[in-house]
Amino acid sequence: MILIFILAFGVICTPLFAQDFANLSLQEAFQIALEGNKNILSRRENINIKKGEFWSKISLPNPEISWEFEEIPKGEPFKNYGNQRFAITQEFEFPTNYFLKAKALNSGILVAEIETKAEENNLKNEVMKTYFEVVLSSELNKLARQNFVQTTKFYENVKKLEEFGETDKLSVLKAKVKKSIAQNELESSIQDSIFITKRFLNLLGISSEKINSLKLTDSLESSSNSYSNKVEGLATNPLLQLTKLEKGSAKIDKWLTYSEILPNFSFSYFQDKTENSEKFWGVELGISVPIWLIGYKGNIQQAKAKLRQAKFNKEFVELNLKNEFWEVESQLEKAKKQTELFKNEILLEAKEAFRVAEKSYQEGEIGFLDFFDSQQLLIEVQKEYLTAQFDYQVAKADLLTLIGFQQN
Repeated sequence: MILIFILAFGVICTPLFAQDFANLSLQEAFQIALEGNKNILSRRENINIKKGEFWSKISLPNPEISWEFEEIPKGEPFKNYGNQRFAITQEFEFPTNYFLKAKALNSGILVAEIETKAEENNLKNEVMKTYFEVVLSSELNKLARQNFVQTTKFYENVKKLEEFGETDKLSVLKAKVKKSIAQNELESSIQDSIFITKRFLNLLGISSEKINSLKLTDSLESSSNSYSNKVEGLATNPLLQLTKLEKGSAKIDKWLTYSEILPNFSFSYFQDKTENSEKFWGVELGISVPIWLIGYKGNIQQAKAKLRQAKFNKEFVELNLKNEFWEVESQLEKAKKQTELFKNEILLEAKEAFRVAEKSYQEGEIGFLDFFDSQQLLIEVQKEYLTAQFDYQVAKADLLTLIGFQQN
């Protein structure tokens, strides 16, 4: 009865969390996560904010309109003015300032877009790792279920042998302990699988309460040709792109600082009307004179220092990213070699050892414990093979994140 309950629960719990998302591929998981993640949506709105700031900060200031009445004798009504003036005044900076400001604001938009891309890549990294963690937990569940079924059968067989006097009480106790351990491992594996699946669904923004079945279509099998394995791929890394933009922005800020010395202008058009209804018009042009240059000198010094700082920061980030790339690439190659070793040698040898032990056990050449050891060896090798495949996918996710998820 316990066996039936655990097996039924194990079969149900694995697909417990999907309904509309059955047969979910990794690429589909990426899309769902990006469309529903609140942080990503907030970042995308920040891009719109930066675009709005462009037009608000590049525009000319509002013109000033004035209407003056002068020379009104004391005690006389308002209409007895001596002179009336209507004027429109527009102030504006030196024309090149607007060009430089536009470049600086465009740079701000690009920064917001690249920061959003960086967050998207980090989310994809987490989704990819968790996706394959769910796949791994499902495969480990199968092994744990298989182990429980087999240890239960062995326990029942050993009990029968004891009844016929063909084995001792100690062997029965050992078989029972093995069965209990296998049962505990299965229950633990099921709980882990439920937790990991819930975490994965939460990452996608899907409520686990509304999901009845989930099937992930991508396996742990490695595909070594789906990414760029050259360090030149770092050119698409968002962090490196940000440092390049920072350097470019520092150059623009330096020229903007120099442009502070340039004068601002004002232009006015006015009409005058005298008490005799005579009308006159005129224009006025104003220009600021930069006399106090001490402050400008300090600003220029800061701008030059920021430009040098941006240059050093770019070189520092580029070096660190290269080191990180080579480390992750090494981990990827190590995991790949391990999976190939298990697939082509160790797993085949363990299966062959189990086949020979099973045949020898059936023919009475070896005892239960020897046969059980060969079975446990096969299960452990299968676990290690799955873990090596998972390690490969984790390293691959880290590498793809470094190169901006640019795949061949």
